[in-house]
Amino acid sequence: MPQAYIKLTCAICNKQYQKSAGHYNRAMKLGAKLFCSQTCFGLSRRQDKSIEEKKAEKAAYDAQYREKNLEALKAKKAAHYAANHDREKEKAYRQKRMPQHVKYCQRPEYKAWKAKYDELYRAKKQYGEFYEAGLAMKELDKFLESKRIKYESGQFNKSQNRKRKWQQQES
Repeated sequence: MPQAYIKLTCAICNKQYQKSAGHYNRAMKLGAKLFCSQTCFGLSRRQDKSIEEKKAEKAAYDAQYREKNLEALKAKKAAHYAANHDREKEKAYRQKRMPQHVKYCQRPEYKAWKAKYDELYRAKKQYGEFYEAGLAMKELDKFLESKRIKYESGQFNKSQNRKRKWQQQES
């Protein structure tokens, strides 16, 4: 019995092609699309995403994977490090990098950050959960001390001195 063919048009390349009636009927039953070749079928499955979109999706997937498998990844990394580390090589690397680290630590923005970090660290250690109140108290002490020093050294302008003398005469 001769096989019946149906003429179709490819949805990707718009080329005319023939498929057997059995292929066509099966595709319609499953709700599948038909194409002239595997190349067109592959093109139909492509998702037109930019490289940035693909990278963002991959980053989100990686973050989720790391969160889900944290313990296994840590164990795997620890085992790899234990099997492959070389103390002498690591020491040589640290010594090679030390001048750059010293230069980094001498930068003014690092010094400012480190001072703030150390102050917060000491406050948390000294005051515990009330560290914010301790920091506020320390700031108030600095402010009052600066005012006391200014007052004792007489570092005020003439109008302030006149006002102060006038207030003292009235009382």
